[in-house]
Amino acid sequence: MLDKRFEYCTAIERELRFGEKHNKRSIEKIAESYGLYNKNLIKEMTELAIVRLAREICEDEIPNIEKYSQIVELYNNQVNLSHRTSQSMIFQQYSTAAPISYIASLYVRNNETGSTNKMYFEPSAGNGLLTIAIPYKNLIVNEIDDVRYENLKSQLFNEVTSQDASQPFPEYFHKFDGIITNPPFGSLMDAVDYDSFPIKTLDHLMALRALDCMRDDGRAAVIIGGHTQWDEMGRIQAGKNRLFFNYLYSHYNVEDVILIDGHKLYSRQGTAFNTRLILINGRKPEITGVAPLKNETLATVITDFDQLIERAIGKRPVDNTTKLKMKMKAKSIAMKKGLSGDFGPVYTQFEKQPKKAIQYLVKKQEGEAVKALYREDIGFIDIVWGENDPKTNKGFGLKHIIEKHGADIKAFGFEIEDFIPIIITTGSLIAAKEPTKIILESNVFRAVILKEWKGKKKQFILTAFNLIKKK
Repeated sequence: MLDKRFEYCTAIERELRFGEKHNKRSIEKIAESYGLYNKNLIKEMTELAIVRLAREICEDEIPNIEKYSQIVELYNNQVNLSHRTSQSMIFQQYSTAAPISYIASLYVRNNETGSTNKMYFEPSAGNGLLTIAIPYKNLIVNEIDDVRYENLKSQLFNEVTSQDASQPFPEYFHKFDGIITNPPFGSLMDAVDYDSFPIKTLDHLMALRALDCMRDDGRAAVIIGGHTQWDEMGRIQAGKNRLFFNYLYSHYNVEDVILIDGHKLYSRQGTAFNTRLILINGRKPEITGVAPLKNETLATVITDFDQLIERAIGKRPVDNTTKLKMKMKAKSIAMKKGLSGDFGPVYTQFEKQPKKAIQYLVKKQEGEAVKALYREDIGFIDIVWGENDPKTNKGFGLKHIIEKHGADIKAFGFEIEDFIPIIITTGSLIAAKEPTKIILESNVFRAVILKEWKGKKKQFILTAFNLIKKK
């Protein structure tokens, strides 16, 4: 069943890539073709497809504003994730819309892109949507829902944990450079005494627990439920919100609290619940201050994605002509990435990145990563997922290498994503009997590269194995 779930996820990702729009029924029909009938499972796996494609957009080397435009387009094309369980209704347990997720994770990174040594934490990670602009290796994520936990484990996060995020994380106290979280909204049975403040709602409590894990100079983006209301004196209305925000403003440098219209910016996640995006830049050295009085900025409700990026990141919204050009470019990129060849989907984003390519193909279990390997005397070499007959162990590509030789390679002390690049880099060229093949060999391993496929020039790794075991 696990494989079928991820096969369905890959199929939906392909549909999204080409901008295909679906309704609830058409999505369920596709799911049925993979033997999936549980509506909540279908919703979660559909969301994982959105997460994977949104993260792929974030990893592209294009300007942030273009990434944002593509992610908005992705959100507009996604099916409405409207299936509700009793738990999701009680706790208002919904994932963040992809464009809001991008803004939040970009803020936490202080608009940085690319590689970093900083570490980030998402304590109520769901399927990982809030983390899309942060590299996997720099993220520790936490989730207690079983399906979502498995979906997180299928990705490449530094670590995935499963702890009740309403409880303290003592091992993570003041540890992380950034915190990003959208905890479920809901009331607590009894108020929790948090640093002498009676906290009465689950999202407030989980937000505070998350912020405990932030370094003094860290950044945080926190999403909580509802919109702020003020009394006749301009103060936040007395009660749970005033207590919560007075605590935040006295302990942290709160840069903004953005009111988001749930109907306009959240509804495709299956809810029209209003939310607030809280942006925090560090912890105060001394406890001082309270929540500010009502002003025009704090009272403004954001009703479209252009307003959101301008408010949160300071990027000016693009004009309609530029939007059209960006939309066409996004479609072109999606089509390029969505091309299918003889081996399935063609992945172009892993040039000279064999380890990432292999990890990605293992996760996808289909397709090919073009130009993933390179050697000066051979040129570019593709890695294909390929096939393997479980009865005869005959086949080719990564699937064949893993299923026939994987145990031997591991016994030799290597992971497959390390073994293959080492072979290509260090192996000596050996004369091959067949002109369509290249052989790389050492005293302990051999790799075979095929130079053509179906009469056309194409270099890809056919097989690789531990030569000592073979002998």
